[in-house]
Amino acid sequence: MTLTFGPFFLCFIITCLLSCFLHFILYRSISFPQNMMKFLFIGILVILIRMLLPFNFPFTHSIYSYHILPKLMAFTTEPLANSNLTIQELLVGIWVSISSLLLIRFLLQYRKVHQYLSLFYIQNTAEWKWLFNICSKYFAKPIKIAIVDKKISPAVIGLFNPTLILPNTKHFTNEEIEYICMHEISHFKQQHLWISFLMEIICCIHWWNPVTKYLKRDYMLFLELSNDFTLIRSSPHFDTTRYAELIVKTAKQVTVENPSDFCSSVNFVVKSKPILTTRINYIINYERKKTSNQIIRSFLGVLVICIAIVFSFFYVPEVSYRQMPSSTGNDITDITKDNAFILKTETDYQLYVNDKYFATIHSIPKELEEIPIYTTGDYYENK
Repeated sequence: MTLTFGPFFLCFIITCLLSCFLHFILYRSISFPQNMMKFLFIGILVILIRMLLPFNFPFTHSIYSYHILPKLMAFTTEPLANSNLTIQELLVGIWVSISSLLLIRFLLQYRKVHQYLSLFYIQNTAEWKWLFNICSKYFAKPIKIAIVDKKISPAVIGLFNPTLILPNTKHFTNEEIEYICMHEISHFKQQHLWISFLMEIICCIHWWNPVTKYLKRDYMLFLELSNDFTLIRSSPHFDTTRYAELIVKTAKQVTVENPSDFCSSVNFVVKSKPILTTRINYIINYERKKTSNQIIRSFLGVLVICIAIVFSFFYVPEVSYRQMPSSTGNDITDITKDNAFILKTETDYQLYVNDKYFATIHSIPKELEEIPIYTTGDYYENK
C-alpha cells in the first residue's frame, strides 16, 4: 500500500457524495428503501472502511489528471523557504499529529466513561429483578445496567459486553422500559456499536473534512431507522403509535448530555427536532408490504452504493507525471527522458523537469520508467 495525494482526494469526494446520498434518502425521498436496508447498510460500511485506509492498493487503477491535480501537486511539493521540507510533508505531519491526538483523546474518554458508569451499576437483587428479567427476554448473556439519576437519553455502550444506560425508571411504565430495552439490545445484537466506534475513528482521521460530521449524523440516523424497522418487523402486533409516543416522551425529558455521547454509544433519542421529526414520520408511515416505489428507490440506492464501492477501491485519481502545465498555465508540456530526470534521496524520489523541481514521489510509476535516475552524488558529479 502506498500513500499518495489521490486517495485523500478520493476520500474527500466519497464523503461529500455519500453525505448527499444519505441526506437525500433520509430527508428528501418520499419513501425509504426499507426492503434493501441491509444491503445499503453493508455497502455504506464498506465505503466507511475504505475511508479508514487512504492508500493505494496493489489492485488499484489510476485515473490520471492532467490539469487540476498536477497544479495542486506542484503547489504542495514546493519546498518551504530555507528548508528541504515541502508543503505536502508539512500537511501530512499536521494531519498525522492531530489525528493521533484525537484518537488518543477518544480512547481515553471511552475508558473514562466506563469507569464513570461503574458507579451506577445495579445488581440483580429483588428490587431490580424485574428489569433484568426484561433484558433476559431479548439477550441471553448477562448484561450490565447503569441507572444514572439524570435526565439523559437511554443508551447502550460496549463493544463486547453491553452496558445498558437508563435514566430514573420512575418516569416510565414497565411497558415503556421494555420497549427501550428491546431497542438498545437490538442495537448491540446488530453490531451497531462497532459501526458507531468506526464512525468516531473516521471523524478522528478525517478531522480536516467538515463534511464528515454531517455524514456521521446522517449515518447514525440511518442506524436508528434500521433498528426501528427491525423491531417493527419482529412482530405483526408491534404498536408503532405507542413506540413513536415513547420516543417523543423521552426526547422531552432529556435535558443533559449522556456521559457516553462522545464514546461510540447508541442513544435511544437525539435532541434534534429535524432528526426526531424524520424518525417519527418513518415509524408512523412504515409500510410492511413492498411497493413499486420502494423497489425503484431501492434499486437506485443499490446502484449508487455499488458504483461508489467499485470506484473507492479500484479507481483512484492521480497526477499524470507524463505531462505537466507549462509556464503559461495554458499548454501541457510532455515529461520525457530529454527534459526530465529523477533524483533519488534516502526516503523517496524527486522529479525535475527542465531543471526545475516538480514533485516528490515515493515509487517510480510505469510511465516514468524511461526517465534517468540519479543519486545525489552522481547528479552533482555529472554537473
